Order: sequence, then structure tokens, then C-alpha cells
Amino acid sequence: MAYTDNDICLGYAYASKYSYEKAYEKTVRLTIYMNPHHHQKGGSSKLYDYLEQALTDQGIIQMLASITASNLASLKFHKKSNFIEIARLEKLGFKMGEWHDEVLMRKQINPYKNF
Repeated sequence: MAYTDNDICLGYAYASKYSYEKAYEKTVRLTIYMNPHHHQKGGSSKLYDYLEQALTDQGIIQMLASITASNLASLKFHKKSNFIEIARLEKLGFKMGEWHDEVLMRKQINPYKNF
């Protein structure tokens, strides 16, 4: 899903399979990007709200988000959106010339059930 203004893409969000193994078919990994000039303007919340509703309607049970630990704004946003931290992985990603820790967060959107 894209967040636009006058046909200009200001941000986007999407869900992808967490794993291709059947055991994980009710879990998705979320990705979101917002143009830095449009943070704090509600676009991220609109994208996530729309995506969460679509995933809820599809029967997805939980959403995962992987966030660079130094991205405090994203961590705050996800906590505000009722994600909980479930893991912290040290030096998992290399970008901008250095290693970064990753925080894995989860949000349950449908009840757990046995199929």
C-alpha cells in the first residue's frame, strides 16, 4: 500500500511471508517506509492501520517488525502501535559502514488457534 499526496509517493507499507514453511503461514513480516520530511504527520499510522485490517481480514495471527535498534522513532512508533519487543539481535545488519543491532517486535491481531 502506498501513501500519496498529489500523486507523489510519500511512503509505503507491505507484508511478506515470514517463512515459506507451512508452520508459519499465519505470521507475516511488515515493512514500512516514510519520506523523512513526512514523519509525525500520521501517514505511517494510516498505512499500518489499513494493512493491519487487511491482514486481520485474511486470518493472519501475528505481524513481525524488524527495526534497527538505533532507530528510536521507529521503535517508539511500533510500541505506540502495540507491538512488543520479543528479541534483540546483536550486529545483525551492516549498513552505512557499521554493524547494527536489530530489534524484533510482534503484534498479535487475531486469536491463536489450532487448525
